[in-house]
Amino acid sequence: PELSNYLLKPISYLQMKFYGEINWRILSGFWAVLLLIGVRIAGFPIHITQSVGMLLLFLISACLGFLVSFLLTMILGLSAIWVTSTKGLFELYEVVLLLFTGSMIPLSHFPEQFKSIVYLTPFASILPIPVEFLQGIPEGTTILWRLGLQFIWLTVFYLFYRVIWKAGVRAYSGVGQ
Repeated sequence: PELSNYLLKPISYLQMKFYGEINWRILSGFWAVLLLIGVRIAGFPIHITQSVGMLLLFLISACLGFLVSFLLTMILGLSAIWVTSTKGLFELYEVVLLLFTGSMIPLSHFPEQFKSIVYLTPFASILPIPVEFLQGIPEGTTILWRLGLQFIWLTVFYLFYRVIWKAGVRAYSGVGQ
């Protein structure tokens, strides 16, 4: 029933969800910055780049990471048109996200072959790549490779979302009261 209401609005479903999500992300980003400042003031060693250029690349990369994550969750959410419960799908997504972003176990603890594979997945675009820019790690062509990979995943997911959305709207049937 909620989708039926969105379909009647003069703004696209993707835009409505995006504007709802961006507010939360900006607020959580603000708190993350305050937390980093607090940890730094407390004397814990956190390596954050001092390069303005690298900080700008971090902001670009973080925005791209957010968009990749947003589109991926939108695609997963659209599966609700065809299945009765998406809970298991989202739980699997969360586990894979925790593992492949280094949130559960830092990627530096994994073998190089595993890291090479992870960096080809969209999950690296969500967190590890922006964190590398924040730390000032990428150099030279690695910068272009990392940003290029984020743009590729963003494009792939946007195009895939469009295909899934069109198929979903055709398959969707709303029932009124």
